[in-house]
Parts: sequence; C-alpha cells; structure tokens
Amino acid sequence: MTTPNARQRSVGGRTPAQQNAGAASAQTAFLLPHLKPGMRLLDCGCGPGNVTLELAKAIAPGQVVGIDIDPGILAVAEKNRAQGNVRNVKFQTADVYALPFEESSFNAAYAGALRGHLSEPLRALREMRRVLKPGGLIGIRDADFAGLLVWPPCEAIQKAHDVYWKVVQHYGRTSGFSRDARAILREAGFARCVGLAFYEYLGTPEETRAYAELEIRFTEQQPYYRVALEQGWVDQAALAQMREELRAWGEHPDAFFARSLCAAIGWKEA
Repeated sequence: MTTPNARQRSVGGRTPAQQNAGAASAQTAFLLPHLKPGMRLLDCGCGPGNVTLELAKAIAPGQVVGIDIDPGILAVAEKNRAQGNVRNVKFQTADVYALPFEESSFNAAYAGALRGHLSEPLRALREMRRVLKPGGLIGIRDADFAGLLVWPPCEAIQKAHDVYWKVVQHYGRTSGFSRDARAILREAGFARCVGLAFYEYLGTPEETRAYAELEIRFTEQQPYYRVALEQGWVDQAALAQMREELRAWGEHPDAFFARSLCAAIGWKEA
C-alpha cells in the first residue's frame, strides 16, 4: 500500500533532509551515509525507478542497476530515467531469486517495499548477498502496518489494510510486519546488522485527500479486491461503505495518517 507524497521522519527526530542534505529521497536516507561515489549498486524490485534514480545521484559516477520482474513497470522506469537524463542507471528484467549476475558484482544492494511481495524473502536476501563483494552492504526497508496512526479514527482505513494483507497471505507471501528486518538479514548471512525505524506521514488537507482517493481507486481497480470478493472477505456493499467513509475522512480538516517503517543494514564479510 502506497501513500502519496508522504514525508518521513526518523524516530531520532532528524528529518531525511537533515540526514542526507537532499542527496536522495527519504526512502533511502538510512542507507546514504554508507554509500560512496563510484560504487556499483543493485536496486531489487525497483518499480518505476524513482528511488533508483536518487540512488544514482549518491554514487555517481558509479552505476546503479535496477531490476524488476515486471517489464511493464520497467518501461516506466526507463522513461523516467530518460526524462531525468540520468546516465549511470541501467534497468533490466530479472528474478530476485535467480539474479543474472556473477558473484561479487556489486558494492551495495537495496530492496525497498519488496519483502511483502515475496513468498521466500530469506532466499531472495541470500541471493542478493551472493552478488555482493566482500565488504559490500545491503539496505532493506518495508512498512510495518501494526504502526498505523490515524485521526480521526477511520475504520475503513484499517479494513482496507486488513483486506490487502489477507490477499497477500492468501498468495503465500509474508505478512505486513517488518520489525524483524535486522533478524532476517542476520539469518541470511549478513554481519554487523543494524536496525532502524521511521514514520511516514500525511498531514495536510491535500495529502490526506489524495490518500483517501488513492485507497478508493484501489477498491475499484486493484486485483486483490477481486480476490477478496471471491473469498467472501468483503462484498460490494461493504466496499461502497468503505469508499464513503474514506472520502469523508479525507475531507476532514483534522485528518492525519502515519505508518511505521522498519529498515536494516548489513554487511557481507569476507
């Protein structure tokens, strides 16, 4: 589940801009202090490439390779790359369980919002470790939906997330919890692992209205709602009521939304 134009702040109180002086987006702020110009970095599950392009700035003139299983979304990523005239990025279709790279090919790897799409995240992380050079590092970041903060209380938002994760688990994927990010990196064989946490938040009328409309569009278009209907987890009347509640919440002058995200960094020792 995405949030439009969301801002982030670390639990330590520093804004992402303070953490990385605007060098990359808030989504990668936790990783940036460990990146250096000239590195070669792998972005796994890069989607439309927004984060990939930001990472490219941090390691220029080094190269970032962004991979995704979906050729369609990579076409969007390539369009974004061309529009931004970013030259040190390459996008290619690849399976995170069988990366088409030799061992010790990269200095760093990043996987943001990927784990919830994987049925075997540990296997994927071990494959990422394989392609890292000794001394290379990985950063992972995912939402932890137990940390939702919503005001005024809106049952429809909780229902929307509940339906989403029921469908995710129906397909054998992992749950919506990422607080064990440090533990899973250690289990995958990484060393000196460090865990971190952030909050993503929406706190202006424009942001909360946009988020409500995004959730409404999801109930109308997303495949997982069709699955939920087939499984009997919701019905059309319930979806109609959710949309009504979401729109009312988004228009409320005091509306506020935040969710927690957990991240971790680990190293591949020689």
